[in-house]
Amino acid sequence: MAFDTNLVALRWLKGKYDVVSSIPAEINIDDLQRNQRLNDVSSDLSFADFATILSYTEFEKYLLPESVSWSIEARKWYASIPNDATFIMVHRAEWESGLG
Repeated sequence: MAFDTNLVALRWLKGKYDVVSSIPAEINIDDLQRNQRLNDVSSDLSFADFATILSYTEFEKYLLPESVSWSIEARKWYASIPNDATFIMVHRAEWESGLG
């Protein structure tokens, strides 16, 4: 099975949640796991889903190093988010890749 990491920036504005931006992009999932930040939110026994909520400022420490080529998308996305975003949801979703 393969996994995608989806990032969703949210803000709490006038008593309502507002999705600021979202993107599928890679971050340092290993550090999130090591720090026991990922929660199992699976609703289907066939596939695993994990999620966590990070503050806007805390999220930056989970970006991959600039030297990692696949970190560019997440870095650009984070830089484009308005700093009034309240938090970022990270969703690690398993899907059927068709590879054995």
